[in-house]
Amino acid sequence: MARKEEIFQSFLNNCILKDKYELGKHDLDITLAQALNSKVPIIRSIAIIVDSMEKTRRESDSSIRNTITHYLNTAAL
Repeated sequence: MARKEEIFQSFLNNCILKDKYELGKHDLDITLAQALNSKVPIIRSIAIIVDSMEKTRRESDSSIRNTITHYLNTAAL
């Protein structure tokens, strides 16, 4: 398993995250690539962060924050 996948899965396996967002097995049994297209905002947000942080050319923190903010603002509509 690639490092990105391991990091992503470690977030998904967090019991607080599962309980707070009421995530079921079908929500959690996905790859990072699938999560980037997820309709569940918390899963997609985590996937965007992990994917951005683990790129060869890492994006700045403010750029990642802007990407997440933009996504969450559009997902709420």
